[in-house]
Amino acid sequence: MHFNIRLEGGRRRILVPMGAAAGGKKEPIAVADGYRQSAQSRKGLSRDVKARGPETEPSLAIGDGALGFCEAIQQVRDTTRERRCWEHETSNALDKLPRGGQAERMLRDIGLAEGRKQAEEAFGLLVATSEAKYP
Repeated sequence: MHFNIRLEGGRRRILVPMGAAAGGKKEPIAVADGYRQSAQSRKGLSRDVKARGPETEPSLAIGDGALGFCEAIQQVRDTTRERRCWEHETSNALDKLPRGGQAERMLRDIGLAEGRKQAEEAFGLLVATSEAKYP
């Protein structure tokens, strides 16, 4: 999150990593200030969370794709994989498609699928329907 508040040293971001339990309940696990796209800010926060966090490494970290986030996860968490969130992935793909079309609805169906099998079926339908027009 970022705020349009003038602070000493320029515009800052508030970094709020969220944790999700196996049941799906999400909670903030830390709050810190940092600089936009700063790997240094995110590494510091990742180290802090790791030092006081759970005994086991998280299996997956999902972020907005910011370079600092990916770099921090790779350097601080040995076994944690990082992924870009579905909303950001979808937004990037939608930038290449006309708004409100069938391809847009089909792309959203992938993210809203009940499970992997349904998501793969929705993806196959999107590819089969769109590949001629959108290679």
